[in-house]
Amino acid sequence: MPIRTLAVLLVLALPAAAAAGPFTDFLNALQEAARATREASGYARTENVDLALVGLEGAEERWREVAARAAAGAPEPFDDPDFHAALGRTEHAVGEARARLDAGEAAEAHAMLEDALASLAQARRRLGIALWSDCILEMNEAMDQLWRWRSEGDGGPDLSDRARVRDILADNAVTLYLYERCREAAPEAVRDGSFARLFEGAIASLQRIPEVVESGETGRFVSILRELRSYDRLLRFRYG
Repeated sequence: MPIRTLAVLLVLALPAAAAAGPFTDFLNALQEAARATREASGYARTENVDLALVGLEGAEERWREVAARAAAGAPEPFDDPDFHAALGRTEHAVGEARARLDAGEAAEAHAMLEDALASLAQARRRLGIALWSDCILEMNEAMDQLWRWRSEGDGGPDLSDRARVRDILADNAVTLYLYERCREAAPEAVRDGSFARLFEGAIASLQRIPEVVESGETGRFVSILRELRSYDRLLRFRYG
């Protein structure tokens, strides 16, 4: 499995003509469908229902194309019953999310889409296929853990509590490690100006947190978390 994982990561960095083949074609179609779904999910999160619906129309079309490819004979290792079941659940979730949006339930639609995408990514990883976007999702999960400190207490955590400080610094260290790892592992194809600005800005903010937390500046800590959340969402929207 590790050989296949490395192959996929290398394929993503190759020009389309050089990377052509049944496996890569199917993977690209899968990723395009997932990307369209994640964009629609992002609009649902911000309750922009009209754009979310437009996005899901395109996503549904892409998932139908993926399903047709799979029915015609998915290339190895995608010819797996568990993966096909996850694919079917994802396609169904996209249709259900449209119904939720039509009913004005944007938050429910967002949660449904995110759960379906996470389940499909997990099924893909079980086949031994890892992508750089998986690194972005790990990074987002770590940021979710760090973000929870914003809502603790009245306006943020009590930074006079040494146990709290140790826990915050541990969460921050994990998040910083994942951000730096994802930046270093990124394929050349995504390393544009936006990539550099987003990663450098987020990493700089994470590097400021230990000093701010140790000095007990709760307000500044919460402000940095808000700044980081913006970077985190943009990175997920563009590269997740």
